[in-house]
Amino acid sequence: MTPGISIVRLGEGVDPGIVAALPETLTAVLRVPCLIEPEILDISSAFDPGRRQYRVDGILQIMSDGMHHRGGVRRLGVAAHDLFLPVLTHVFGAGQLQGPCAVVSLYRLREESYGLAESRPLLEERLIKESLHELGHTAGLRHCAAWQCVMSSSNSVELVDLKSAQYCIPCQSAIQRAFHGHAMFRSSASA
Repeated sequence: MTPGISIVRLGEGVDPGIVAALPETLTAVLRVPCLIEPEILDISSAFDPGRRQYRVDGILQIMSDGMHHRGGVRRLGVAAHDLFLPVLTHVFGAGQLQGPCAVVSLYRLREESYGLAESRPLLEERLIKESLHELGHTAGLRHCAAWQCVMSSSNSVELVDLKSAQYCIPCQSAIQRAFHGHAMFRSSASA
């Protein structure tokens, strides 16, 4: 069986309903089994009181603890809290380059963060894009120059909205090799 993706809620405040939509889409695009872990992972040790944000590299370390026994499974964490790296004011998420873990934050993907009315469909779309992006990093992909590719860099929510929820052909081939060990991959867009 192909190693899959395990999805875990990080800290309090993550709506289980928003996470429940991820496995079907991730399975369709990546062609690997996905499951949702029942527990909520405590990320309180990654909180930086000076910045009032959670340090994403600290969260990835918490998520990585104990991953050696998971046999190639990648772990995707979903947080409701604002995330940062020391050199950046905020991040939508992060993925360990060729590592087992990735994290995405809902905080700045929500319309309410920008003083706008809540939009559940837009939040779900953004979560899917950022999840695919960060999981791409776990497969060894770096940022893509093709602005439509889900692996393009997004330092604003407007850029998240502009890109698609699909990998470009070169990134798609790399994802296939990483997840399945060969280059043959038929995208859902060409099916």
